[in-house]
Parts: sequence; structure tokens; C-alpha cells
Amino acid sequence: MVYFVRTPDFQQGQTLSQNLNHRFMQYIFDSAKWSGFGNELVFSMLPLALADRLFDDGEFASAFGLTPEEMSYALR
Repeated sequence: MVYFVRTPDFQQGQTLSQNLNHRFMQYIFDSAKWSGFGNELVFSMLPLALADRLFDDGEFASAFGLTPEEMSYALR
């Protein structure tokens, strides 16, 4: 299965790619894969700002409303 996201320019595409390959996002995709949810549901709920700038761990936690404990669990 393949998904694609159109971005206005190459740089935003690169930024989105890096953010989607962050270990937090990989945790989300892995969890969705085994919990029976298709990744299209996951993709539809992602913040559009993921293409605007590179996110660090703290920005992912804020964007998804995670507590420090939840983020620590996701990044273990």
C-alpha cells in the first residue's frame, strides 16, 4: 500500500518526509498497523504543519497533546 501527499514545493516535501520518518511518527504508524486501523485514518488526522518545519520531540508532544509520560513511552 502506498500513500502520497502533495506539497507546494520540494522543500516542504523534504520536511514532511523527515517528520514522517521521526521515531515518534514511526511509533504511530506501527501502532496503527497492528491495531487494525488503516494508515489513511492516521494520515487524515496529522497536523498539516508537519510540512512547515522540522519537529523535535517536544513539538510532537505538543502537537498531539501528549504528556511527558506518554511521549516517553512512545519514544522508548
